[in-house]
Amino acid sequence: MKNLKKILMAALAFLLIFSFLVSCKTKDSNSQADGEPKAVLIKHPERMFWEIKKGDASIYVLGTIHVADKDFYPLEDKILEAFDKADRRVSELGGKKELEMVQEKLQMRMLQHFNLSPEKDLSNFLSEDEINVVKQELGENIAVPLLKFNPWVLTIALNQVLYTKAGLDPQNGIDMHLLNRADKKEIEALESIDEQLDLLSSGTFEEQLKALKETIDELQNADKTIDWLTKLKKLYLENNTEELKDFIGSLLDMSDGISKDALLKDRNIETKVFLPDWNKHGKKAGILRNIEMFEYASKFQNRGCVVFWDSKSKGTKSIGTLVFWGAESIKSITIPASVTEITDLFYFVDTCNPDVEIHTPKGSKAEEVANSLGLKVVND
Repeated sequence: MKNLKKILMAALAFLLIFSFLVSCKTKDSNSQADGEPKAVLIKHPERMFWEIKKGDASIYVLGTIHVADKDFYPLEDKILEAFDKADRRVSELGGKKELEMVQEKLQMRMLQHFNLSPEKDLSNFLSEDEINVVKQELGENIAVPLLKFNPWVLTIALNQVLYTKAGLDPQNGIDMHLLNRADKKEIEALESIDEQLDLLSSGTFEEQLKALKETIDELQNADKTIDWLTKLKKLYLENNTEELKDFIGSLLDMSDGISKDALLKDRNIETKVFLPDWNKHGKKAGILRNIEMFEYASKFQNRGCVVFWDSKSKGTKSIGTLVFWGAESIKSITIPASVTEITDLFYFVDTCNPDVEIHTPKGSKAEEVANSLGLKVVND
């Protein structure tokens, strides 16, 4: 089962990569002054369901599985209630609008990995028996064209065959179930489609070819593969988080292909504090701090966030002209009401992400300026 990492990535959102996050914010909990309650993690008895609670505010986290069957339903009432009443909903890739783009984005990425050179045709790298397995499982009309792409494309197609043999279907996935339940309600994304495709298509040609050969071998020993997927399903349905975590960890440890860090760590955004060194840089310290901050946020492809400190400390009181310039990767900016002086050109839309969200209390100076610039305002 050396290629289970790719299977897991497409099939599971497990413990360390929660696929659905529903946030239900009831009262202000922005400040972290002395004496205030700290956030606590609560594991609910419902299946793969957690709550991060601070005061009267809660964030509910649901670990989901992307391919499933009827045994996963119905979902518990408390989960559905949290989902329905949430002020904000966040999934791995967003809502139906984003899902509709997956096929188009995948086709575009596949075309980028189409091999015009006959020497790179996969039939030159696979044995006759391996090619016969591919044709048998996919049908010759599908298999022959896919042999002309880089190996990761064929690996994905064959993995879908494995899910089908195990009786699992993406249309029955918990993610899809909740997306359908959300109807027209907005669902935000933790990652972009491009980031997911980067992960799927990562590795050298040789590394991808090795993963493909392992997948073909798994199809030739499908019973063993199905046993692994069945065990994963069983542990999930039993809400056995500890054994599931250990089981998945062991599968990842013995897997080749995508690195464990790429799957579990590199996709996270580390919170980092940037402080200006006024003693060393004088008046330039703030600008140099901003440059360092944006360079860090730019690593995260429209997922970077900038947060200004609240009024409980000696934090930022004013934001000057062109503080945000060339900030294409900034997804959101949080500005408390304590920031009372903001110029109309603090965010230069022409060189920054035009879809940025300005998170700020209602009636704040930041809300006023953001509205004047046509930016999206989220009052929280």
